[in-house]
Amino acid sequence: MPVTVLYIDGNESNRRQRAQTLRDTGFLVLEAADASHALSLTQAAPPDIALIAVGPNSFEALRQWKAHSAGVRIPVALISPPVDEMAHLGAGACLREPVDPPVLVATLRSLLPNRPGATPHEAVAVLESIAEGYVLLDDNFRFRYVNA
Repeated sequence: MPVTVLYIDGNESNRRQRAQTLRDTGFLVLEAADASHALSLTQAAPPDIALIAVGPNSFEALRQWKAHSAGVRIPVALISPPVDEMAHLGAGACLREPVDPPVLVATLRSLLPNRPGATPHEAVAVLESIAEGYVLLDDNFRFRYVNA
C-alpha cells in the first residue's frame, strides 16, 4: 500500500511539480492549497505524512489541520520554515528552497521508519551531499540529524 502524503502549498506551480515527483516515486499525494481544502481531503482517513510549503498562511493551515486531527500522530516536513516555528509545530524535518527532488523523497522516507525502503541512512547520504543546513528532529524534538 503506498504512503499517503498530504501536501499543502499555496503555490500551484510548485505544488503540481512536487506532487508529480512524489507520485513518480510511489507516493499517493493529496494536494491542498490551504487548510480548509486539506481538512476536507483528510476527513475520511489521515495521511501517513504531511508536507507543507511555508507561505503567508501556512502556519495557520498547519495549526488548524493539527487541531482537527488531534490524537493522530503524523510526521510533518516543512519547506523553508523559520526554525523556532518548526520546533513549536512539531515538524520532523525542515527543507529550504530550492528543494532537490531526491532530497525531498529521501527526507519524507526518513520520517517513516516503519516503511520498506525508508532508511535514515539514505536520507543522511543525500543530506550530506548538500551545502545548505538541514535539521531532522525526533518526536521529542531531539536532533536526529544536523547538516550544518
